[in-house]
Amino acid sequence: MKKKSLAIVLGIVGIVCIIAGCSLNKNASGTNGSIDKATASSLDYFDISYDGKLLGLTEEGLKQKVLVIPESVSSIGNGAFAPKYFNEGISNDVLEKVIFLNPDCEFSIYIFQACTALKEVILPDNLTKIPNGTFSECEVLESIVIPDTVTSIEELAFNECTSLKTVEFGSSLISIDDLAFDECTSLTTLKFNDGLETIGENAFRWSYSIKSVTIPESVNYIDPRAFNNAFAESGTVKVYVKKDSWADINFDSYKTLSENVQKVYY
Repeated sequence: MKKKSLAIVLGIVGIVCIIAGCSLNKNASGTNGSIDKATASSLDYFDISYDGKLLGLTEEGLKQKVLVIPESVSSIGNGAFAPKYFNEGISNDVLEKVIFLNPDCEFSIYIFQACTALKEVILPDNLTKIPNGTFSECEVLESIVIPDTVTSIEELAFNECTSLKTVEFGSSLISIDDLAFDECTSLTTLKFNDGLETIGENAFRWSYSIKSVTIPESVNYIDPRAFNNAFAESGTVKVYVKKDSWADINFDSYKTLSENVQKVYY
């Protein structure tokens, strides 16, 4: 009887261990806890330098709709995902999704420029900036989540992302540079997190569909042309500001000539 009871106990312990092991394996995954290292794309898809920089895509890499960038890649070179663009004006019209396994991977300029089929990018967890032209001309990209480690979105970062509807700004963002969201014509709502300080010249120029903007108390400068032709022409555009903040006191300087822009306190 005792042996039978012991067997039952050991069986239960075994089941618990199996469940715990499965759970552990599920959590021991890559970026955002959803991708295991084993799912990294073949190295045959990439041109990688000796120091871990992804310089571009091979012929086989250019045929891939989804790329999971290996953890061994520490940085991305200029125009890496549309490598022929600078020389021949050829876009990458195949790539739809990119995931980075190395949380510390760094970006160079224009890495996704003219990736005209790109729909989703899961950015490195510890990325510190969105460099110049990173997503320029990514015309079907609809949403992006900016990691909380990003402090700046640089010039032309999302230029002509005409399908971009949703941007989740990270908590460490300090500056949005000139022309960063130029011609993002599907943007309707902007909610900046506390900590943002500056919005540059023509940052949202010709976005012309924006109906709601929430500006935190931390902002201390908005260029007078930041929202040039950015506000929707029909209906009431609401700009939410904190009373007596810079955005409140200087409201008239950046609301441009739009007569339908209303200041609202929150």
